[in-house]
Amino acid sequence: MRVAVLFIDFPDAQAGYRTQVEAALGLPYAEAYLEAVSYGRLDVEFVPRHGWLRAEHGFAEYLEEVSLGEMRVFASAEAIRLADPSFDFTGFHTVMTVLPSSRFRAGDHTFGSTHTDEGEMRLMAGINTVPLDEPRDPEPWGYIAAHELGHSLGLSDHYPYDAARFERPDPPPPRIWVRSEFGLMGLHTAFVAHPEDRRIEITGRGDFGRRLTGHTIQLKATEMLAWSRWQLGWLDESQVLCLTADRSRVMLSPVADPGDAAVMAVVPLSDTEVLVVEVRVKAGYDAEQGQRHTDGSLLTVPALAVEGVLVYTVDASLGSGQLPLVIAGDAGDGQADDYPILSRGDQVAVRGYTVTFVSDRGGYIVAIFKTTG
Repeated sequence: MRVAVLFIDFPDAQAGYRTQVEAALGLPYAEAYLEAVSYGRLDVEFVPRHGWLRAEHGFAEYLEEVSLGEMRVFASAEAIRLADPSFDFTGFHTVMTVLPSSRFRAGDHTFGSTHTDEGEMRLMAGINTVPLDEPRDPEPWGYIAAHELGHSLGLSDHYPYDAARFERPDPPPPRIWVRSEFGLMGLHTAFVAHPEDRRIEITGRGDFGRRLTGHTIQLKATEMLAWSRWQLGWLDESQVLCLTADRSRVMLSPVADPGDAAVMAVVPLSDTEVLVVEVRVKAGYDAEQGQRHTDGSLLTVPALAVEGVLVYTVDASLGSGQLPLVIAGDAGDGQADDYPILSRGDQVAVRGYTVTFVSDRGGYIVAIFKTTG
């Protein structure tokens, strides 16, 4: 996948630093992530045009409402127009336009048609497209770039565009909501936990070896879902177990590093719906993450609360932002009774089936049986 990368700022939101600095905040991570989760089957080539392109107008001229009043800057067409005289767009799969992360955040993707001297560009990703209230130091955006390029590859957003669907009541003190996200495209739910729950504990070392502890309110397990990998052709047929019997017992390997073993078990539910089972462990992009605290100490933040089995449903008739994927135990409102990963001995009932995590000795063994006629 060849990606043209253009950098654009605005008369009233200038970067003040070189595009090489901006590129380093995102391109290496996005390339490493997409190539790793494809099990080496995708080769990503970023071709940046360095130097800030200066938009003709202030950024407000490029603002558009996306949903529920949120405004985003769509400047890809302007960046392509400005770059076209000096940049050859031949042979690119998509164009990624990067705005200064010192003035903007988040991202977006557009399917349109923009003319260049070399032909039409139809896939465009925008990085750092939501204006900030105040300037800040430039921040990393590699995960955002990988997500937007996931759209270029054909993946849908798994989160609801209508955020009101996931509104949550206040939990009883001192409990807190913990958001739990899986994959690249925003599949998430939330559960209520105590701040001292060891599963969400942040640890670290401060001055003179002082032990630091805290808790996270967001568990972000970013290993790509097995379903998304299957959609993109990154799983062999033998790695997908399509189950049609009323009772099955299967052995799965973790999505992070399965080798040639089976990664995903799928049960057809209707003409457009399936039940999916996969295994998540603290490895790859699901491993604990190191983060630097404001005082300089290094913290360890969990990506997964526990290792085990993730179960979700897919409805292929639903599009981006319409909840095409829903985690088992979530009624579609973004809430679950507990962390949705099954530990050994746990089970979950969904759509007339019960999924039980039987054993993790010698492989991850999962039992799936039909419970209704």
